[in-house]
Amino acid sequence: MRNILYLLLVVFIQAGYSQQYDNAADYYNAISKQINGIAQKSVNYSVLSANSDNENEVRASRIDLIKQINLSKKNIEDISPYKGSSKLKNEVLDVLSIYKDAFITDYENASKLKQGSSESFEAMEAYLKNLEKAENKLGRASEQMPKAQRQFAEKHNLMLQSETDLSQKMKSISAVNQYSRHLFLIYFKVGKQNSYYVEALQNKDAKNMEKNRHELRLQSDGAIKELKKIGAFEKDKKYLAATNDLVKHYFDLATGDYVTLKDIMENHTSLTQKDVDTFTKVVNKANANQQDLIEKYQKANKEFLRKHI
Repeated sequence: MRNILYLLLVVFIQAGYSQQYDNAADYYNAISKQINGIAQKSVNYSVLSANSDNENEVRASRIDLIKQINLSKKNIEDISPYKGSSKLKNEVLDVLSIYKDAFITDYENASKLKQGSSESFEAMEAYLKNLEKAENKLGRASEQMPKAQRQFAEKHNLMLQSETDLSQKMKSISAVNQYSRHLFLIYFKVGKQNSYYVEALQNKDAKNMEKNRHELRLQSDGAIKELKKIGAFEKDKKYLAATNDLVKHYFDLATGDYVTLKDIMENHTSLTQKDVDTFTKVVNKANANQQDLIEKYQKANKEFLRKHI
């Protein structure tokens, strides 16, 4: 008798912690409530991580999302199957697991790579690839979720309210970011090569100045050709044009002003005051023009992201 009472008590306690729904709409709403907020915040995070320079803000947002995902998973796990079927419940739990993996693994890896991303083109490329990998994982999860919701609704004759398709929103964000990063990498590679030239110039290393000038000419020429193959994004050419102007500036330096500096450096043992004045004038002009073009490029990039996301 005591064993029977104990068993009944266990069943009673378990039932007390399990939410049961006899109505399909209530069951659907209870589960969807847990996932929809996470999905929207995941989209917001993907925008923040791609465009914010405040790493503490990004990390805090990621940690908060992981906590919310864990809470939502627990709440969904406590919901009993609807008429013996756990299909919707399991699908949503799978989606939440994908979200969690993206935030714990992929975005965390991208965050670590970001710290040294400016050191080289290869480091920057690796960082952006990891960021894209994380976004693609969220995109796949965002496609899986509404499909499972629609299947449940169709099976139980539920009329779903028209909502913003988060999977489509995620695709749109991904397309914008991929375009933006593609142009950025083209610029960054050439800009990084220019920094090697400037370093040699500061060290008065004529040999490496010429080596890096030659490489800058090749890279900037290749970048210009590559940019010509890229079309406008939804008829928006401003960001592309700003990138092209900046890359062309580096090409002009490599084939013009830097040649002048090379000639002066080659005759450094017999420099005249005119040579010194010319050297200073060329360097100052190059710096001023470059700063102006970089500011225009950065402004165009911000306006592009603001307009299309």
